[in-house]
Amino acid sequence: MQQKTCDPAANGQNGKAVFGDTFKNQLSVTPKSFTVLNPTTCRCCPIPTCEPSVLIADEPTTALDVTIQAQILDLMRELKQRTGAAIVLITHDLGVVAEMAQRVVVMYAGRKVEEAPVAALFARPRHPYTRGLLDSIPTLGAVSKRGVMTRLTEIAGTVPSLAEPIVGCAFAPRCAYATARCQNEYPPLEEKVPGHHAACWESERMLAEAVA
Repeated sequence: MQQKTCDPAANGQNGKAVFGDTFKNQLSVTPKSFTVLNPTTCRCCPIPTCEPSVLIADEPTTALDVTIQAQILDLMRELKQRTGAAIVLITHDLGVVAEMAQRVVVMYAGRKVEEAPVAALFARPRHPYTRGLLDSIPTLGAVSKRGVMTRLTEIAGTVPSLAEPIVGCAFAPRCAYATARCQNEYPPLEEKVPGHHAACWESERMLAEAVA
């Protein structure tokens, strides 16, 4: 990635920059489109000087306080509006996903396990891993259907090693819905409903039990 230093006013920013010492390596943009502003104070801001069609933001809000997170997300929106670029947002923060994304791809062990519009994914996930991620989000005053406080849900087990080939579904050892088929056959990514894809043999059973 190429960088150049300059004065903020020279780029038409009127001195506006995001304080970036703590996240200067967090925003990954296309080559020739990253400019360091006022380097003596380590302030930086991605400037799409070549008008890129795609911006890639890899964990742009990780380990930042909420104020800086909000500034980063506002900056990304501004860039999108000004350049018309698409944004590929890579993050583990589902709050950021809900706020920023239009379409979501869920990855597990290097494979795509679910893809859907953001509203559909949050309302009706069709893969157990996605379901587990959403269930593990803390909710203030969460109660069960019986009116009692519930424990925070966790996904049991650990992520499999990628050093060896994985037979069957990579999530099967951690999945409450796994069957013998899941252990032996990798489920293809299929369109379960229009616009919503999932790689799960037991997707419909999971949905039925979630509704029950």
